[in-house]
Amino acid sequence: MYIHRALEPHILELVQEYPVITLVGPRQSGKTNMAKHLFPSYTYVNLEDPQTRLFASEDLNGFFHQYGTHLIIDEVQHVPEVLSKIQVLVDEHAQESGQFVLTGSQEMHSGGIVAQSLAGRTAIFTVLPLSLAELREAGEPILDRDSQLLRGFMPRVYQTQTSRVFDYYAGYVAT
Repeated sequence: MYIHRALEPHILELVQEYPVITLVGPRQSGKTNMAKHLFPSYTYVNLEDPQTRLFASEDLNGFFHQYGTHLIIDEVQHVPEVLSKIQVLVDEHAQESGQFVLTGSQEMHSGGIVAQSLAGRTAIFTVLPLSLAELREAGEPILDRDSQLLRGFMPRVYQTQTSRVFDYYAGYVAT
């Protein structure tokens, strides 16, 4: 079950103006699912995969030749050189919006990795765990305050309807 996010209309608006959309935030906050949901026709590549990461880091030209544009690049912080190549590609096709969708950790944004390479070329969105409004819109029952705080707001808990919430969060915190 996909839960629509409040950011979606703004992302869809700005993808018409910017060549790159960047989604940053904590792990498991829904960045990848949102990117895939909003851009189903885009090719998806995950730089968490060791082979894909190696390909991108050893042969940037080959990587972009194989995948082209209209591309979702997940966990882009693993190969920061990708951002420099995207800058070049975007500048070569300056009039084309919506060329790339990037996802990555919050540190990628706060550390300035994106800002250095893609200043003025990307709209950056911080994707946080679900809000009460998003849960309500999805038809999820809103619990009393303490129960809701214990259940949390991570999308995976709601998408899988797990009853093992404590196990999920224990694993999340431990990793």
